[in-house]
Parts: sequence; structure tokens; C-alpha cells
Amino acid sequence: MNSPAGGRRRAPQAGPGGLCAGMVVYDRTYDMVGVVDNFVGPLVSLSRPTGLTWQSRWASVRQGPNTRSANCERSVLCTAHATRG
Repeated sequence: MNSPAGGRRRAPQAGPGGLCAGMVVYDRTYDMVGVVDNFVGPLVSLSRPTGLTWQSRWASVRQGPNTRSANCERSVLCTAHATRG
């Protein structure tokens, strides 16, 4: 695995709104939980383990709500992403 000089890894670069690639987020435009893949100008590219990908404005994407059902959905999403790897 390649790493920067000195053998230290860089922390993920925060994108707009404090979002980072790999972060599990809630998109209120599409009312779905997804994972941030990357940033393209004012848009955030998101995906789900089913293969669904979409883009949304970063202003409508935030870390998921802290409710019991949202935590369950995030947990299932994280598990599915980990197994599809």
C-alpha cells in the first residue's frame, strides 16, 4: 500500500459541509441513506450496496438522523458495503 512520505496516512479530506468520502449520509432530496463516493463541483456522488448511484447537491446531504430506524438502516448499509467490498 502506498503512503505519503514518512509512512503516515493522510486523514480524509473534508468536502463541502464537512462531508467526507466513505461517510454514511442521509439525502433528504431522495429520502435515502447512502455512502459518499466523491465530490463533483456542487454535487456529491452517492451509492448504495445494491449498485444504485446518484448525485445530489451537497447542501441536501447530511449525516443521517440519529433515530432508531435510521441507525438500523445505516448499520445494514455499512454491513452490506463491507461484505461487497
